[in-house]
Amino acid sequence: MKHKALLKGMLAAFLVTAAVSGTAGKMPVLAAEDTQGEIQAYQAEEAQETFDSLVNHNGGLSNVHFLPENEKTVQASAQSEDWKTQLTQKMVSAFESGETVIDVSELMLDTNNSELSTYISQFLNENPQYFYVRYVYKNEKMRDDNGYYTKIKSMKVWYNADYMDSDGKLDMQRIREKKAEVENGIKNALTAVSSDMSDIEKALALHDWVVRECDYDFKNYKNNTIPAESYSYVGVFANGQAVCQGYAEAMSVLFQKVGIESYVVTSSSMNHAWNIALLDGEYYHIDATWDDPYFSGNEYEDNINEGFVCHVYFVRSDTEMTTQYRHSGWTTTGIPACTSEGSYKNYIFREDTPRAIEKAFSYVDGRWYYFDWYDGIGGEILSSTADGKNLKTVYTEKYLSGLFVNDGTIYAYNRNYVFSVSIDTVKNAKDGETIALSTVYDLTQEHPDYSIQEFCIKKGVLIMNAAKAENGYQFEHIRIDLYENKASKRVVVSPAKKTYEVGEALDTAGAIVYDDYGNGIIRMKNSKKITVTGYNANTAGKQTLQILYDGQNVGSYNVNVQVGLTGISLSAVNAFVKEGDTMQLTVTYNPSNTTVDKTVTWTSSNPSVATVNADGVITGIKYGTATITAKVGTYTAECRISVTEAEHNYVGRVVKEATCTEYGQIRYTCSNCGTYYTTTISPLGHEFGEWYTKSTATCNRAGVKARMCNRCTVEETQEIPQKPHIPVALADREATCTQAGSVGGMACQECGAILEQPKVIEALGHIGGTADCSHLAVCSRCGQPYGGYAENVHNHTTMINVKEAAYEQNGYTGDKICQDCGTVLSYGQTIPALKKEDNTPDTTSGWREVDGVTYWYENGVRQGYDPENPAYRGKEIYDPSSKAWYWLDNAQQGAVAKDKDVYQESYAGQYADRADGTGKWVRYDENGYMIKGEDYRYGGWYRFDETTGAMVKGWYTTDSGAVYYYNAGNGQMEHGFVTIDNTQYLFDETTGVLVDGKWYMTDGNEYWYEGGIRQGTEGRGKEIYDDASKAWYWLDAVDGGKKAVSKDVYQESYAGQFADRADGTGKWVRYDENGHMIKGFDVRNGNEVYYFDEQTGAMAKGTVVIKGVEYYFNPSTGICERSTIL
Repeated sequence: MKHKALLKGMLAAFLVTAAVSGTAGKMPVLAAEDTQGEIQAYQAEEAQETFDSLVNHNGGLSNVHFLPENEKTVQASAQSEDWKTQLTQKMVSAFESGETVIDVSELMLDTNNSELSTYISQFLNENPQYFYVRYVYKNEKMRDDNGYYTKIKSMKVWYNADYMDSDGKLDMQRIREKKAEVENGIKNALTAVSSDMSDIEKALALHDWVVRECDYDFKNYKNNTIPAESYSYVGVFANGQAVCQGYAEAMSVLFQKVGIESYVVTSSSMNHAWNIALLDGEYYHIDATWDDPYFSGNEYEDNINEGFVCHVYFVRSDTEMTTQYRHSGWTTTGIPACTSEGSYKNYIFREDTPRAIEKAFSYVDGRWYYFDWYDGIGGEILSSTADGKNLKTVYTEKYLSGLFVNDGTIYAYNRNYVFSVSIDTVKNAKDGETIALSTVYDLTQEHPDYSIQEFCIKKGVLIMNAAKAENGYQFEHIRIDLYENKASKRVVVSPAKKTYEVGEALDTAGAIVYDDYGNGIIRMKNSKKITVTGYNANTAGKQTLQILYDGQNVGSYNVNVQVGLTGISLSAVNAFVKEGDTMQLTVTYNPSNTTVDKTVTWTSSNPSVATVNADGVITGIKYGTATITAKVGTYTAECRISVTEAEHNYVGRVVKEATCTEYGQIRYTCSNCGTYYTTTISPLGHEFGEWYTKSTATCNRAGVKARMCNRCTVEETQEIPQKPHIPVALADREATCTQAGSVGGMACQECGAILEQPKVIEALGHIGGTADCSHLAVCSRCGQPYGGYAENVHNHTTMINVKEAAYEQNGYTGDKICQDCGTVLSYGQTIPALKKEDNTPDTTSGWREVDGVTYWYENGVRQGYDPENPAYRGKEIYDPSSKAWYWLDNAQQGAVAKDKDVYQESYAGQYADRADGTGKWVRYDENGYMIKGEDYRYGGWYRFDETTGAMVKGWYTTDSGAVYYYNAGNGQMEHGFVTIDNTQYLFDETTGVLVDGKWYMTDGNEYWYEGGIRQGTEGRGKEIYDDASKAWYWLDAVDGGKKAVSKDVYQESYAGQFADRADGTGKWVRYDENGHMIKGFDVRNGNEVYYFDEQTGAMAKGTVVIKGVEYYFNPSTGICERSTIL
């Protein structure tokens, strides 16, 4: 178990370092060799983005491939869709030839083309053969037809420094060699799969190949020197070392090769990348990086865990990755969810199965071969199907520690030996037959004090780590070439250049020699030992050259040497041609005996003036000049053509009518040739009509008169002076008990403004009256109750609990209580029981049940019942024992009233029907108790006073401030719209609470209510602030106070720097589709940009500086007409 424990320790160490492993993408940094001018141009383009991003309302960032440039959000101007095809051709040409600048001027690409960077990134990601390209970005700008720098002139290409020669040019030989290494690496990896495998088996085989053949680039990671190749699949297939993105890209390439749908997943929070693959109809996570154990202790020079392949992160669900395996924050856009739980439970790679395999698996002819521990002291070679079925033990040995399968042979090892046996021997062995293993390597011969700790096979080389436990572990790294004595096929690739000009030196770049051992195993030969003979630079024609390796002829190839071209000239340098006439230009070649392609390409700098066809024939079109260019290969020659014109016959036509403020235009066009010129028509000026009153002047504000232009509807306004106040004497007002009075004073007859304050007479205060425990004193002057209750004054008393003595039963004189508050004023005394011979009548008091009905008796007499008096309604009594009030109903012969409303003439407090404080409706529940507080019945809610029990009618406010209204007639709580004193109020349809400071929807429209009253119905409307949404709104009186949406409104409130008036008031504001007051930039009709003050919401007009950019907004419309970066 020593090796197993060691693995778990190394895996734990790896998990700590893996969280900060290779980045999910190539690092976007500006190269140190950027010139200052290029950086300033880049920064200027960034500054312009502030204004550009407003036009389309797009925000956010989109990464340009390898470049930290924010994605521009303005839509590109209309351009032909074939720009992508043309740009692709130019990039391919540049990448193949090593050009660093791509001329794209003829494509007329906008600098704010939102698709450009995305397309370049997509192209590079889909064409990994250009792995040596680091990044591509906009380099130079050029002017458009209006003179603005809005077009891209060129693109800059930065290449990986690893593929540049000492002269700063691309080393194409190095690139071709690297491509060959990558292709051979992929070919080698695909030997691990076969057509009879299931998708899960293919995924397992490819996963184990990548983990086994690739090492994590830990040394460069620690030193912060990770090369670009380690970020891509090039690092895996060509170099055998990479970081997480290289692992993920390599897995993705291999999955594509075998037809498995897959994705590269990235997490910026983890700085990590891995894969998701579709297997057997379900998506799963596969993280080859974290399944590659790596330990970097001081005593280990190499990766001693090369024999280990973990499967902890192989085919896992989203839930497993986040809850058990420490993965989080991955980008889910376009990435499928992995929802399958507990899949492949009994498969050989699953660590929670009975046989948790920790090393690589090898597939041969439908079966998997692998190693497992047993008894804690040894191991065994096993064979089974992927699901763990049909398990067979191939070989068992006490100290056996691991195996690999290579080229049809099983290699295993113990402490001192490496063994081998062919797969055919294993397959042909009978059940129970002992299989003999051959010794490949005997450690005891060379290192008798060492024992083998781990081994693996990479690219045909058996790699072992042997250790000696002495003064701390000492290690020996041993390599055995399994193909050293095997036959191979020599492969020769000829140089790339096949065409030369006389005198040109031979170019052998691209020559490659390697040995192919089959099964994806190749051995590259040293390119410095490759030479080419037989070339004669001074002889034109075809030549056959010989390729030699280390002096030995290994192949041949043909080249063509031709007479080159040194220049061309034209039959004329300057020429004249009339409109409609033609002339011929011819080309002269230098030297005349050149053997290169003599095809001529003709172009005109101004086809609207003069054209040229494929034969060099020039046609004059219209007056002007044009340059005709002939191009052969890379050589050009020019001729300046002047086209003369005939006499013109101009006819004038008005193309734009003059308006009050704008110039008109007349175009004069020649009827012969179409040439034209234009003249202007002066503005007509305004033609105003009569003045009319727009708003009447009052004593509070000035009025406005206006007149309209009859032509353009422009309005001119003038102020009407404010009127003076008309003073009138205020009526004297007598003081009352509670309100002050006044004498004298003056007010304006028109507006009611107080012009002279009256003399105040203080309120008189209440007098007279007497309070008791339950009644306030009543003022003798105004008749209203006032002051507080006198708790010790009881004016209405009664006796309770009176009980006459009966035969052999004591009586009770009764307790004296206050009828109003129920306070016991004095307690009674016991009356001795009567003797039987006394013959005294029954005078008991209290409840008594007669024939199943409960009645109340006092001194033996039933209360609340008078059959001789039809007008008698009953009696209200208080029972101290139940602490409740009851009604004894005469209509029920004095029985207790239950579930009944009763009108009483007793004290009712603030809800009394009469001026003297009496008269009330009360309610008794199913037990006969008087109800106090809220009660629901008869289809609605009612409220009864907590002290008097009187039914509440009219307005009622709770301690928490909630306001209700109870119907003045029947006392039921109101809901919805209710008219009270000629004013309509709104109460919540469910709770009945008065709607205050809230929106309410009616007929699909939203209205704002305060104190239950709809707002914004008077004047032009009302501006309100809703704290819940943190926004200002306009309630439009034109629409009955409805919330204004998508509307501009003129307001006379404070406007700040954009005020229309000298006193800082008057502004246009805008409300959006949700009714919110707009602040900041706003775009309408696709290209009309406005700006509204961030504080006041006022529309900006004129020149404004916002965040370092100067804007000019039309003083009339508010539309932005131009912007300038300061």
